[in-house]
Amino acid sequence: MNAPSAPMSTFHPRTRRGGLAAVALAAVLGVSSGLCATTNPQQGGGIPWPSRDGAKPAENVTGSLSIRVTQGTPGEPAIGVIDVAVDLYHRGMVLDTITTQTDEHGVVILEQLPIAMPVRPIVKVKFQELDYQIGGGMMDAQHAHQDIEVVCYAASEVPPPWKIQTRHLMITPEAAGLRVTEVMMVENPDHRTWIGVQAGGPKRNTTAFVLPAEAKDVQLGRGFHKWCCSTLIGDKLVNHLPLMPDTSEMMFSYLVPAKDGTVTLDITAPSTVDATMVVTPTMLETGVLQGLNDGGEQAMGDIKARVYSASAMASGGRASISFVNLAPVAAAMGSSGDTNANTNANSAATTPASNSADSSESSSGTVAKIVAGIGGGAILLVAAAILIRRSGRSSAGMPS
Repeated sequence: MNAPSAPMSTFHPRTRRGGLAAVALAAVLGVSSGLCATTNPQQGGGIPWPSRDGAKPAENVTGSLSIRVTQGTPGEPAIGVIDVAVDLYHRGMVLDTITTQTDEHGVVILEQLPIAMPVRPIVKVKFQELDYQIGGGMMDAQHAHQDIEVVCYAASEVPPPWKIQTRHLMITPEAAGLRVTEVMMVENPDHRTWIGVQAGGPKRNTTAFVLPAEAKDVQLGRGFHKWCCSTLIGDKLVNHLPLMPDTSEMMFSYLVPAKDGTVTLDITAPSTVDATMVVTPTMLETGVLQGLNDGGEQAMGDIKARVYSASAMASGGRASISFVNLAPVAAAMGSSGDTNANTNANSAATTPASNSADSSESSSGTVAKIVAGIGGGAILLVAAAILIRRSGRSSAGMPS
């Protein structure tokens, strides 16, 4: 960020507040580290900062953080003086929380930040009763200064024409059936944060995703907060968090139990979907396909998986794929003790592979690698290649 021409407020963080910080139901605008804005209740201001070798870190290594809060909705007034809170994270724990205000230009500079122990800043702003948050990079002696811009948007109750750019469904065998991990890139083309609609309950509803009727053990991942902000209503997973402009990644998983060695995965488009892809381990045997095309085996980095895809699906459009002869796979998974190989969508990228027989040893690990590769775009490139061959940021917190 270029330095603004107008004078900027400067804040010297001599006093801080520690203790248990509130859980932020807020957008993660560019947090690549996946930090959660929750703290250890035993952490707080004034605690000793640990080091690996037990030595006390140098006390004279300081840095600075420039923060600019801007208006992202065209035609809306610029954001002037506004409260800002900054959490300084070290290894997932909050070491300090700094509270301050911007100047009339929406700018503040924090100086004399102690960075002898590397910290990562998380900046939080409340605008129009919505919480916005953005994470910075690691600050240390070699990276002593950072510029962070927090873009806030005007709130709207009018539903935008949101759609899903890409929808990936990764299949992992378990002893009880198949675990499906869904990763979607949800687009809000409007320039306002949609706070949702009232649907008879105390919470507003924004996005809703249709699950297979047999789905159970639903796990929330990236793009969701916790079950306080999501609800299962019938066969739908309803999100109560506001929907930010641009694109947001949303990730969740569920188990579809096998019946007589067979699982039929029904796929329903919750909105317009530009591209859908089902990714399975090569050892799974498929049966009937409806609305999907067999893309064959595809290389995804150093692994291979079988891919089934569909191009544009209208809202409410349906497709399905059945998996057969799962009994031997389930037996292998059960004998290996890997009965829940990938139950948490948020940790799918680090789930180890089963070390049982050859028929199951690579299934969990393969899909875990695929899920991890989505962030790097590997699976997106495969999807694009399939579609071409066939045809020739942040979210916002709930109002408080």
